[in-house]
Amino acid sequence: APREAAAVQQAGEAARPGEGEKQEEEKEGVLRELAAEAAGAQERVQQLNRKAASALASVNAAFKELDDVVSTVAAVEQEIKRIKELAKDSGVMNKVEMANYTREKLLPMQDTLKSLCSLLAPEPGGLFVRMFLGQVNVKLYREGEKYAMKREYEKFKRRTNPLFILLVVLTWIFSESILMNILLEIWVLFFFVTLTLRENILRVNGSRIKQWWIVHHYVSIVLCLVVLLWPPSSISFRLFHSQFMMYCLAQGLVQFLQNRYQMRRLYNLVAMGKASPMDVTGEVEVVTEMTERNVLWSPNVVLLFPFILFIQLFQLYNSYSIFAYVAVEGCVDWQLITSAVIFLVLAVGNFSVTSYAYLQKWREYKDQT
Repeated sequence: APREAAAVQQAGEAARPGEGEKQEEEKEGVLRELAAEAAGAQERVQQLNRKAASALASVNAAFKELDDVVSTVAAVEQEIKRIKELAKDSGVMNKVEMANYTREKLLPMQDTLKSLCSLLAPEPGGLFVRMFLGQVNVKLYREGEKYAMKREYEKFKRRTNPLFILLVVLTWIFSESILMNILLEIWVLFFFVTLTLRENILRVNGSRIKQWWIVHHYVSIVLCLVVLLWPPSSISFRLFHSQFMMYCLAQGLVQFLQNRYQMRRLYNLVAMGKASPMDVTGEVEVVTEMTERNVLWSPNVVLLFPFILFIQLFQLYNSYSIFAYVAVEGCVDWQLITSAVIFLVLAVGNFSVTSYAYLQKWREYKDQT
């Protein structure tokens, strides 16, 4: 047995040099493959780098051309005005001929220039946007980016609504908690600031958002700040706290119903080509475009409109009850009086805009029939 073991050991030692050489060859082969793969990857990286540099140069050149187009628009507009004045001063055309010439020749050119300027000119947004972002261009030139921003806007409203309702319920249950009240007001303030910021940018990029709804959000931001600065220990705050929570809960539920209805309606209008893909769901507007069917009296609208009217009447009631309390008790808390004025502005503005839009659609429907 010892002899056999020694023989096996000697045979293994004799075979080891061959196995070592084989392992070295396999290692070298793997290293060569890795080197070839790395060289190919490095070549692709260099190609991508060159392509990216070329693309960026093309983009910069394209934006420079856009700037040239925008800067030329003003000069061409002045030229059109000069042509109009020249035609008027020449006296070769009477008033009717001059009006026809302006309508047929000059106005189309002015409309084209206006469209070009609206499409291409950089815009920093309104004062509200500049307060947060500064004097920067917020116009998006890629359609995909515009649609992505619009989708994120709708997603933000859809996802934050249930959270708002939950916070209102918790604040109502724990009404004595100062932390819950502050948390709710900070959340609502964040919601309206974010919503207003996005809406201003969307308007710059082609979304048809009525000015009143943006003003509505400005006023709501002021209301949030007023309530946030309202001492929870004051008598007036405790007196109207339950009423405000009831209003917030009702508003959250109505907004939830609105979003569901308006998202479906907007999807149908875009599919039928009667709305732009950049259009957004209205904040409190229930009126939609007319179709062959009488949408004005559809079951969804008939069901939703009373809730919209209820919220607007609730806003009016809030204002009335606060003013009545001030008149009877003589309370002069500035938060109380400011809240009453804001609720009155919201109620009158919302009711006026909604009623006007609804009556306008009704007249259009009667004219069509």
